[in-house]
Amino acid sequence: MGKSIQVSGSIAFDTILQFEGNFKENLVYESDKALSLSFFCPGMKKEFGGCAANIAYNLRLLDQECILLGSVGSDGKEYLRKINESGVNTDFCEI
Repeated sequence: MGKSIQVSGSIAFDTILQFEGNFKENLVYESDKALSLSFFCPGMKKEFGGCAANIAYNLRLLDQECILLGSVGSDGKEYLRKINESGVNTDFCEI
C-alpha cells in the first residue's frame, strides 16, 4: 500500500426538503425585530453528507488511498458501512 491521505472532519446525513413556492411569499414580519415563517415541504430525502466524508469518498473515486477520521452517532453505522465499501478506510471513525 502506498501513501494514504488522512481526512478528518464532519460525517453527517443531509436532510433535503423540497419547497415549490417562493420564500418571500411566506415571510411574516411581526415587528422590526421579529420574523416568522412557515413552509410546507411535500418532499424530503436523506443524503450522505459531511465535508470530510465527501472528500474521502471522492478521493477514492480518483483511486487515492485515504483514511477517514471522525465520529458519528448510532445512526451513522449505515453511512460508515457504505463509505467503507467504496474503499475508504473507516477504522479510525468512532460510533
